[in-house]
Amino acid sequence: CGTSHQVITQNFSQGGACSYYSAYPNPVTTELTIEFNEEFDMTTVDATTSLEIFDSGFSKKYNTEKMEKIVKINTSSWKEGFYYIILNHKGQYYSQKIKVE
Repeated sequence: CGTSHQVITQNFSQGGACSYYSAYPNPVTTELTIEFNEEFDMTTVDATTSLEIFDSGFSKKYNTEKMEKIVKINTSSWKEGFYYIILNHKGQYYSQKIKVE
């Protein structure tokens, strides 16, 4: 398609300086919970902040309408496989891989 996407990957589930959220359960079957921790300052969220989930073919499956401390996502209709949560905040991209069963 001629479009390239640059993604900087960071596995938040292992902790460290960029542990802004937890995504659980992983693997997920019907409902994924994304919970931002205290290190992520919700007051810094603006129109450029996004939370998206893509399938392994990079088709967008989810885009948050409103950033909240806890986001619940219905995954019951998603096909089994790997998906990528991508947080774009202040020009930085962070991702985490999850598995849907």
